[in-house]
Amino acid sequence: MRFGPFELSFRRRRAQVREMDNSIQYVGDLILQIEALQGTSTFNRYVTREAQVDETIRKYRGIATKGNILVRNILNTRRAFTSGRGLGVLWKGGDEKQFINKFFQVNGLNLSYLRQLGLERSFEGQVLLTLNQHADGVPRVRFVSWYDTHYEIAANPLDYGQILYARWLGAEREVSLDPGRIAFMKFDTRLNSYTGTPLMAGILGLVEELDDALVMLRKVNIAAANPTPYFQFQQEDDADAFRDYLTSSNWKMGMALAGSGTATMLQIGYGPYTALVEQITTSAQIIAGHTAVPPHYLGFAREVANRSVADDMSNAFVAISETETSEWGNGFTELAGRAMAMYNAQTGSTLSYDGKIAIEVISREEFGRVASVWLPMWLAGGISTPTFLSKVPGVDELTEADAVNRELKERQAQTPGQVIPDERKVGLDALKTYGVTGGGV
Repeated sequence: MRFGPFELSFRRRRAQVREMDNSIQYVGDLILQIEALQGTSTFNRYVTREAQVDETIRKYRGIATKGNILVRNILNTRRAFTSGRGLGVLWKGGDEKQFINKFFQVNGLNLSYLRQLGLERSFEGQVLLTLNQHADGVPRVRFVSWYDTHYEIAANPLDYGQILYARWLGAEREVSLDPGRIAFMKFDTRLNSYTGTPLMAGILGLVEELDDALVMLRKVNIAAANPTPYFQFQQEDDADAFRDYLTSSNWKMGMALAGSGTATMLQIGYGPYTALVEQITTSAQIIAGHTAVPPHYLGFAREVANRSVADDMSNAFVAISETETSEWGNGFTELAGRAMAMYNAQTGSTLSYDGKIAIEVISREEFGRVASVWLPMWLAGGISTPTFLSKVPGVDELTEADAVNRELKERQAQTPGQVIPDERKVGLDALKTYGVTGGGV
């Protein structure tokens, strides 16, 4: 018992040392950030991770001086497209599916929650979810913000894929969780790093430059729409008299004038306008490439007026979205598996971890590929039903294949002696009825 206080004192001292290290790091980052704000280059004014997260949140909330609308559009578009149709459960066992569905329902892990996590991912570049045991056996999920806690993810130096723990300084004590209670997802970072990159990192300055250019373009348009009349006289006295007349009569554009001077209109040429439009267009293209959000979602529809350009942008966006949704799927697969392990340990159950959670990002191109390639191959008998179903977005091939076989057996049992038509033949006849040959089938 007498060693207890010494152990407690040691833990507090260790927490104090870590807090001091964090403070030193914060001061160093603050110095770098001040130097960046005072520098001559404005393209990357936010050089520390905390400054990038903080400014992105400010712009999304609309309380920054510049870039609010653009950042909000980018983040909302990204989280909508990368969340697809939500979380899909691809698990073999019925008990396992029932548990996962209950786990999702109890914790509110629906499409809305996934999109909110997508927003947090854009802010911080990573997402940490923790599991807490509950009396009913179903663990509860909690999101932990890096911006609020500055948590640390430690990995095995000999195996970067193995997380050792997650820890942060709480209000009264240090919080440390073993890997069995966490699911961590990182984005846009190195393989051996557990520090994600905020979506807008490195591009916030250009977003502000674009905002400045739009404001300047508006001023140019206003000036161009309000040309300045100029009257030239031979005598200075005539010019003074005419100016006094305009002032005393409160003259405005459209009112009649008479005089001996020569009248002209002073207008801004096309040079400044063209330069500003080129700057805005180039900035929008760079921002679209950096964030993987096509420019027409940012309000620049002219950039995708060409059909081939629009298709290329769409394909690139789908590819990038699939990469991100793959990370989401792996993270939620770990979360579900570890929740099962905690449930098994508490209740003595034997739920299997053999399955995965996936997010389907369905595009027109994918359905076109299914209709033009995989469907004809299946109708011709070139591939099996499970293989064909695995190519259809949003379909659990294992469940559906079992359901097809079960329904076929039930129909055979209900109509003994009758020939059950092959579903491939029925599908092929339907295609021919509508004039579709299916690529030679």
